[in-house]
Amino acid sequence: WDRSNLANDRLKKLILPTRQGKELRLPIAVALTALCGTAAFTMNAVHTTAQPERHIQLMDLVDSDASAAECVAEDEHLYEEMIRVIFQSVQCIRLVTESIPDDEFFSSFSYGDGNSVKDQKPLPFVLERVATFFADTILLAPSGLDSETDENPLWGNYSRGTRSLGSNVDSILHRAYKGLYGFTLSNSNDGLPTVAGWAGQEIKPENITTAAQLYRCVMRCRKAPPKAALLTIMAAMPRVGETTQSKALEKFLYSSSSRFSHTDVRMLVKQPSNCEAKFSEISRFLEMSNSSSTRNSSNEEAEILRRGIAEVYIEASMPPLDDTPEKDSRTQCAQMEKDLWSRFEIILHNLTHYTCADCEGWFRLAQLCLFKANVIADRLGLSKGFSRSNDFMPPGRATTTRQPRKELSKLVDNQEKEFHLRSIGRTESLGSNLKLYMQHSWASFESLKLLHEKIGEDLKSVLDEEDDTSELQIWNEIATLYADGKFSVWEQAWGGIFVCSLRTMATKCMCLTLYLLQKGLGLSDADRRNALIVETCEGLGTGAYSEQLGSQWYGYPMQIMPHIVKRDVAQTALVCYSHAVKVNSNKEDAKADNESWDLFFMMGKCHEKIAGTYGDEAFSYPDSMRVYETSMRSALESYSKSLLQAQACEKDGSLLVEQQGGSSHGAMEAVYRLHATRLKCLIDAVQHGDDEREQAESEALRLTEPFSFSGNTDKASEHGSVRDRVWGVAVDVANAMVHCRTKHSFFHRSIYRHSQCLMWAPVLSDPGHLWQEGSSGEVPALKALKMRGLNSESAVESAAGVIRAIFDKKRAQLCAVWVTSGAESPFQGINCHVRKFDSLRGKYISAFITCLQLCKKRDELENFLRWANSSRRDLPSHFGDTAGSNPPTGHTSDTLLVKARSLSSNFFLTSVKRETNAALASVILHESKATKVLESHLKLSYSCLLRLNADLSSLQKRRARRSRGVKQVVDALIAIYSAFSDSAPAAETFDWSTDGQVCLQLEAAVKRCRELFPSVSASFLSKRPTQRKKKDADSNQCEKIVGKKRKEVDGTFAVVKQFNVEVPEGLSSGETFITEIKEGNSVKRIRLTVPDGATRPTTLKFNLRVQGSPEPSNDADSP
Repeated sequence: WDRSNLANDRLKKLILPTRQGKELRLPIAVALTALCGTAAFTMNAVHTTAQPERHIQLMDLVDSDASAAECVAEDEHLYEEMIRVIFQSVQCIRLVTESIPDDEFFSSFSYGDGNSVKDQKPLPFVLERVATFFADTILLAPSGLDSETDENPLWGNYSRGTRSLGSNVDSILHRAYKGLYGFTLSNSNDGLPTVAGWAGQEIKPENITTAAQLYRCVMRCRKAPPKAALLTIMAAMPRVGETTQSKALEKFLYSSSSRFSHTDVRMLVKQPSNCEAKFSEISRFLEMSNSSSTRNSSNEEAEILRRGIAEVYIEASMPPLDDTPEKDSRTQCAQMEKDLWSRFEIILHNLTHYTCADCEGWFRLAQLCLFKANVIADRLGLSKGFSRSNDFMPPGRATTTRQPRKELSKLVDNQEKEFHLRSIGRTESLGSNLKLYMQHSWASFESLKLLHEKIGEDLKSVLDEEDDTSELQIWNEIATLYADGKFSVWEQAWGGIFVCSLRTMATKCMCLTLYLLQKGLGLSDADRRNALIVETCEGLGTGAYSEQLGSQWYGYPMQIMPHIVKRDVAQTALVCYSHAVKVNSNKEDAKADNESWDLFFMMGKCHEKIAGTYGDEAFSYPDSMRVYETSMRSALESYSKSLLQAQACEKDGSLLVEQQGGSSHGAMEAVYRLHATRLKCLIDAVQHGDDEREQAESEALRLTEPFSFSGNTDKASEHGSVRDRVWGVAVDVANAMVHCRTKHSFFHRSIYRHSQCLMWAPVLSDPGHLWQEGSSGEVPALKALKMRGLNSESAVESAAGVIRAIFDKKRAQLCAVWVTSGAESPFQGINCHVRKFDSLRGKYISAFITCLQLCKKRDELENFLRWANSSRRDLPSHFGDTAGSNPPTGHTSDTLLVKARSLSSNFFLTSVKRETNAALASVILHESKATKVLESHLKLSYSCLLRLNADLSSLQKRRARRSRGVKQVVDALIAIYSAFSDSAPAAETFDWSTDGQVCLQLEAAVKRCRELFPSVSASFLSKRPTQRKKKDADSNQCEKIVGKKRKEVDGTFAVVKQFNVEVPEGLSSGETFITEIKEGNSVKRIRLTVPDGATRPTTLKFNLRVQGSPEPSNDADSP
């Protein structure tokens, strides 16, 4: 060693000699490291010669695995001496390796003959051998101290007294593994290692022993090792052949012909003995795996290593995924799907080959399938759209818009006919092997295309192409979309099949988990088994309930879910939640009675969904009770139980409300849901016709009055009229919504319901006389004083003032809506989905636009339209835009026309812009009727038409012209154009049956607008966005009066003067030119724009604050 080159000798830090050049440092470091590795075998030098010599040569260390068993000594003194020697060796190795920079440390060289050339990194290789030798020696604890190990013999911590030494050994291993495999194990701020700089190296451990040593190292760092390390270990695992057991279990899981219907799930939960046939082919393997004679019988290192990694993946959380639409969202999603498949494959291999009765393993497989299905569903969109607000306001007429109500039997028959009719040509999956849907990535265009080709080949080999009902015909239909270049529709078609197929596998895994638990297999601990039964039932219920989110019926083709399917799904979820409550109630713990508040909450939502499918049931005779009333009463009772238990949990501290926003408000969630359901009952009742309204309102009062927010549960049926009682319930509901917002300032859902209650206030007060006026009606002052938020003005003005609170400023999500982070309860789980978040904000935005339209707030509508135009795409829109590996584009050029069976027409942002544009057109039309029709009205209505981003030929089609959001725009343009051309008031209605005449009017209006406004674009609005005025002194002293003098800071006076400039010839509307203003020795250049108008102006006037008396230059620049 040479110390003469040390910059600071007091550090006493060794460096390798440099006189011979850099080339010698690396081989000398390798040699020193290898020599330090043999230090533990020189103990005979300090002990009696009677002990056998145990030397290890350098080539033996490099070419073969070192065994810690060779270092085991019978005398404890020898072990202590060995630890001392290892400690000194480790210190020496650290000093040597720390002096080597990374570029030299990770350098490699090639060796071998011409036929076989290998690359090797000598220093990391030798360092890994030596350090793992030391680590294994310490872990075996030959001194008699017990090492801290668990059931896995491949994993253990250093024993007491050697942890400091072990930490130094592991730090050496971390750097060696980075050089060998490409990933870094580094300690983060919380003491947990993270992976950095790993890009998927092709180098893998040379054998199982080396892989086991790597496994022990990463497991010593933390219980949840990084993904890169696990994948590196798995790369060294030998292939395992299929067995009879693995084939049977994979067939059970992957076969598309065997499914668990909702009826099967309900039967398994209530009567598991009746479902034995579903598990007949795998039951004997489950029983054999559960027996103690075969469990964990193998001690092979590879098998133990596989099981250990599988257990890590079972306990690991789901991979993170950003739900904001960015440029690399598709790449991130594809990588996430690839990670899910790696986890799925590892866990499934452990289950099918070793521990098929592992309940927790099957449950984790179900969660992986559901997670991927929900990720894809969030990126598809909804057939029903996001921007909708059902029953937010009265329809404005005395008759209901619903179909005539039917008797229960006829209603169910009609729903079954609807189901069978819409099931024609529909499929839930293609192909016989569901494994492909977990193996391939939907977000990757290349992977999806490969799946498309594989399934096509399989179908062509087994099905007849002449069969019109076969899956092959459906595949051909999807293939046509790809051939036509409709990649977005093609991707969405496969997305619906992906979701159904993944849910099928998830249901199988959940059912198998529940079957094992009910049979007493897999878990011997009764408490843990009951807890997992509750968790499995919750998972089955939440998975079933999530199927009806957005009323989307997945599969191909995707469509709105029929009522009979929605009821079937809700009944399955209800049975699962009820069984979980039953198991919880059997616990001896007194606090267990309050642990089911979230389950009662979900049971109420299931009852409410079931009641919704019977909403069109007619009253048969006065004393009868409809199924709707029975289900809705059960819903309210479940919400009431949930509220009581949640309040008890908050009181004893077991339920903490930490998150603001989202759906994590504890007992307040039950308060809101209970009284929001009461409001729904009132709204449904007043929408009945005059012949049934009395019965409907009596039914609604029977449902709502027992659950008063104020606590007044007196039988109001003995006092007052029906009208007063209905109004009393409405006032009570409004108080409950205000209470929710008062206690939790971010409780956005209560704002929507409060404004909805105000919108319906006139009809609830007097449905007989105020139906025609609807929300524009006024409630008598004495009644209005009782309802919070209702002013003496029209109800819609009051509702607009309430809902405006979540639109108080510009936000990325357009309104003040937040999602729940994490899912501690089933209710929070369903609200974590992106499509649920988009549905919520779409509902609020639709309600807000409705209020602005009724209040004729054109300025606010234009301002909100600016917000929408400046916001970024939603996730479904982003994935539709980038389908087929297309680069992302802006959404301002997207068409707003509604296309049949197209999810792109109902994307969130598309729907919002279309609805806002239609409301703006309606307000402009109303303004033109109220005053003389001006050119500005025609210009604004024409800009609304341009925002549709559709050519005239598309608008001349009757279906497109009469679609929602388009008819109002066309209607306004034709009406204003007719009034403007004839100088007559606009017509009230139009005869839309004469399509030819309407097309001619539309064509004439567009032609005239193009002549008058050649430079108008879709972004044209009447006013610029308002900006806040500065509050400094200069802005307050700014004078706008022409000719007014103002003293400047330098003592001079400035004056505002008016200038008149000629417009150069040849310029048209919208073009610009430059004029010069001479001010003393300086010249100011002013750019002016020729304004729009029917005639081009010859001069322009403008004001400017100047000094002296400058004159404008007559020389104007060319445009």
